[in-house]
Amino acid sequence: MVMNHVYSDEFKRDAVALVESGVTQKQVCVDLGVSRSTLYKWIQDWRMLDAGMTPTSHPQERSDMRVALKRIGE
Repeated sequence: MVMNHVYSDEFKRDAVALVESGVTQKQVCVDLGVSRSTLYKWIQDWRMLDAGMTPTSHPQERSDMRVALKRIGE
C-alpha cells in the first residue's frame, strides 16, 4: 500500500537545512521518515527557488533546470 503524505513547507525547509548543515541525506531520511527520492526532490526544489526558478513537476523542465543549476554552480 502506497501512502501519500503531505508535508508542510516548513518541514521540507527544515529537512533541507539539516542536509545543508552537514547531516547526511541518509540520516535525515531515517530521522524524518521520508524516502531518499522525496528528500532529493525537496533539495532540488530549494536550489531552484534559491536560484530564482519556479520548481515544476514536469520531468523535462526539471531536467533542464538541474542542468541550469549545475552551470550556475560552475
